[in-house]
Amino acid sequence: MSILAELRRRNVFKVGAAYAIVAWLLVQVADVVLPALQAPEWTISFITVLFILGFPITLIMAWAFDVTPEGIKATSDSTVGEAPTQPTVLRFGYISQGLILLAVGFLVVDQYVLQPQPGTSIRATSVASGSSEAVRRFPLDLPWQIMSNWGDFGVRISPQGTHLAYPGSDENRTTINLRPLDSLDSLTLVSPSADPWDLAFSPDGERLAFFTDGKRLQTVSIRGGRPEELFEFPAEQYTSGLSWGSDESILIGGEGGLIRVPTSGADSEFISATEATDRYHSPFSLPGGDHALVSIDRRGEMPRLGVIDLETAVTTELPFQGSEPIYSPTGHILFRQGTELLAAGFDLDSMQVLGQAREIATGVAYGPRLSEDGTLVYVAERVDGTAGLVWVDRQGIAVPLGAERRDYTHIDLSPDGTRVLLNSSDAEIFAYDINRGTLNLVTSASRGGAVFPLWHPNGELATFRQGGAVIYEKMADGSPQQNVLLELDASVPTSWSPDGENLAIFDGQSDIWILPREGEPQPFLDGPNKERSGRFSPDGGAFAYVSDELGGEFQVYITPFPGPGPRIAVSIEGGLSPLWSKEGDELYFRQGSKVMAASVTLAPEIDVSTPHELFDGPYTLDLSGHQRYDVAPDGRFLMVENSEDFRVVVVEGFFEELNRLVPTD
Repeated sequence: MSILAELRRRNVFKVGAAYAIVAWLLVQVADVVLPALQAPEWTISFITVLFILGFPITLIMAWAFDVTPEGIKATSDSTVGEAPTQPTVLRFGYISQGLILLAVGFLVVDQYVLQPQPGTSIRATSVASGSSEAVRRFPLDLPWQIMSNWGDFGVRISPQGTHLAYPGSDENRTTINLRPLDSLDSLTLVSPSADPWDLAFSPDGERLAFFTDGKRLQTVSIRGGRPEELFEFPAEQYTSGLSWGSDESILIGGEGGLIRVPTSGADSEFISATEATDRYHSPFSLPGGDHALVSIDRRGEMPRLGVIDLETAVTTELPFQGSEPIYSPTGHILFRQGTELLAAGFDLDSMQVLGQAREIATGVAYGPRLSEDGTLVYVAERVDGTAGLVWVDRQGIAVPLGAERRDYTHIDLSPDGTRVLLNSSDAEIFAYDINRGTLNLVTSASRGGAVFPLWHPNGELATFRQGGAVIYEKMADGSPQQNVLLELDASVPTSWSPDGENLAIFDGQSDIWILPREGEPQPFLDGPNKERSGRFSPDGGAFAYVSDELGGEFQVYITPFPGPGPRIAVSIEGGLSPLWSKEGDELYFRQGSKVMAASVTLAPEIDVSTPHELFDGPYTLDLSGHQRYDVAPDGRFLMVENSEDFRVVVVEGFFEELNRLVPTD
């Protein structure tokens, strides 16, 4: 008898086929059942490997044994060449037919019952039907060492809920980072040479829009590549927030309305809605593309929510104060009020709210953002105690100052080194007496956020910007009287000349101006590049600043004041935030978390040594102009020490929770 006939006689083929069908069915059932039981992901692979290993063993057993009416017998006990009994043949036939029918049935159920229909998702179906879906919360802690400024930090989630985008840093410049939600790693999508800020995903989640170099609107693929420029705004144009709508146009907040920029390359359009004094922030394009949610900021008032008709330019204010409004497919609007996340029902037909707003989360610093599948993300508030002030000597030895730990954003030491102006994330300014350990309020946020505090050389007056556009000075003892020095949108005071007669100002765009105490501001460094962070030398004859004139990366320079004269490069591998020593014989600057130093000779001409590192440590660096360190007359450095990561909160299955907390029925 041939080997093929013997294999057929011993039912090896039938047993092998039956084994394969049973193994396949069990793997398919396990693939459906095990995830619901929260079994480890490797369980399916383990079961599959066991079945593969069992296949040759089963074939050997089929060759060696036979099923007879008297039971299982070794095949050798049967007569060689004897045909299998009729009951055995029928039994194997019935089993094979049953297994085939079972396999076909499972395929039908899997294709038409278990699989969602095209254009829908299991999560979306769950929300529509009102069935229960578990809400899952988890944090993503992003290391502060590779993040951008806390004040500029924000997170965006793609409409499909698959990716997060957020600003990061590469030492002295900002980057755009992209992180898949199913990955532990992020990708640097836009290089730091672009200095990008403000982000918005396209409706298909394949591209990101962002601003760069101040006023250029660009887009880039989430798979990387070279960014494409859509539009360049005038330097004086105010912009705030991006929203990429389903009509393939991008909405940008502006003064008195919104700017609409088609991604097709057509001309942009300004949608003028109200007085130019009203600033429209954080637009959100509503379904249909003919309306948008906005946050309206009027000077001296808390922001209010509104809906703007993009065809008629009519704005209807909603009965809520708040920021960063978004719309949820469940029929709600979500917005932030201080650090509280609120939600209210919203009717798209009437563009009106339904009922009162209800709190759904607290401790929210930035956001919310929501994907189409019901994944909510927001940036958690950083608690007081995040950052501390420490004295650090030239060897890097740190000693705590003793002041309260807070989220300090800007510091400036008095000329005698006994007091320090402190600015924190609540946009208030305090004067801290180092010797006595007392804290005195200089100005509150009641007139608008107060930022960029700076001592006058007399050690009595504090200079600062308040309300976004006005530079004031007032006594640092908290006296109510404050005098207007200049009204210039987004301007930043950076340094007084030692005689107190000239104030260096960064115009918020790309140039440095000088404001005489008696007179009008005059441009000082106003070339084609970006210059900022200007600092007068102690004798007033030289001026340190940073510029990107070498092609993207900021470097530190010195030039004579009032000029003209050469521009002398100080830094080599990037630098920010220059500071002079008390004698003017050394210039310090930041390079990431490092403090660098270079010896300087000012007469008869400016000469600078090669910079060297003084120390490195967990010290914050602001990338947009805030001063996060200072040097005392005795040569010690006052640093802002930080150790807390940036926390992004992710809430999956949020639609179910939103419907429960804020019913719209």
